[in-house]
Amino acid sequence: MASTDDNHFTGCQFTTNEGVGLRGGANKESHPAVGVVRVDTNWFGHNGGPAIVARGNSWKITNSKLYHNASERGASIELDRCSYATVSGCDSYLGRTDRDHITVRASKGVNSVGNQIKNNDFRGEYRSAVRCLADADEITALQVHGNTIQNSANAIGGIITRTENGGSFANCSFKDNIFTSTMAGSKINLSAGWVSVGNLNA
Repeated sequence: MASTDDNHFTGCQFTTNEGVGLRGGANKESHPAVGVVRVDTNWFGHNGGPAIVARGNSWKITNSKLYHNASERGASIELDRCSYATVSGCDSYLGRTDRDHITVRASKGVNSVGNQIKNNDFRGEYRSAVRCLADADEITALQVHGNTIQNSANAIGGIITRTENGGSFANCSFKDNIFTSTMAGSKINLSAGWVSVGNLNA
């Protein structure tokens, strides 16, 4: 069954969990979460797994602080088979060069459609600010716009995208992001199906 309830988390702390700080949503298009999950002005810190694993539809992750999450596995935020989600106005810090700030995945028969990653601040040591994987399915109309991508320590890359098993990208854009310094790897590494426009210091 699909969930029809809206869920609103504000002013909460999700800290020092061995696993994920906050997880929700369904996995399949046939059973999507149709309510909106609002995560606004929360603190996620020192979780062993991701701060947030978002599945299903219509997550709104805004104005939150993410600090030293995914110390054991995963990324700080995972949009895993998730559509019509927004991540905006967040301050994310990582301290490991084998972790990503945000991952976006389409896999297991589920496309990823219409997600937005906008106006966030990515800092610290990390493998990539945004990493996207289309594994046999399609990521469509993903917008990564207006983010500040800093290298305050040993950051490796900005946005990294890849396809596996016939997966693809369509109508995705990396636009008006700001890089504040050099990186050890690629600032922008995009697959077919992406447009890159107006990025500063790229």
